[in-house]
Amino acid sequence: MIVSQFASMSLTNVVIVCGIIAFVIKTLAEERGWLRSTRILRRENEDLVRRNGDLDSTVERLRGRLDVQDRDLKDLRAQVTDLRSRDQASVIAALARAESSAVGRYDALIVHQEAATAVLVEIRDLIRNGRS
Repeated sequence: MIVSQFASMSLTNVVIVCGIIAFVIKTLAEERGWLRSTRILRRENEDLVRRNGDLDSTVERLRGRLDVQDRDLKDLRAQVTDLRSRDQASVIAALARAESSAVGRYDALIVHQEAATAVLVEIRDLIRNGRS
């Protein structure tokens, strides 16, 4: 049946149909890899192996950087904790110094107040005694 249809077609039409069929077969063969030579396949495989090696080395390098940054982050967090505790300790120490200084000033004030009170009592007594 197909042969009889080709017999009734002109030579130009047969050439066009054969060209279309050849193009479809060639495209299909190229997409499936049937027409690639072993040399091309080896070169592509070597390229892929090289790229995989490059990617693996890049991944390892980036993992190394991440490890370093992770250690740095842990160190910084430890330093922040240390600084906070030192800051709290220094504030507590400053408060203790201020309190002891205030107590010392209070004691000195009491001594001066007692002395001033004694002087005032003496003046009062002199005034009372001088009037009477």
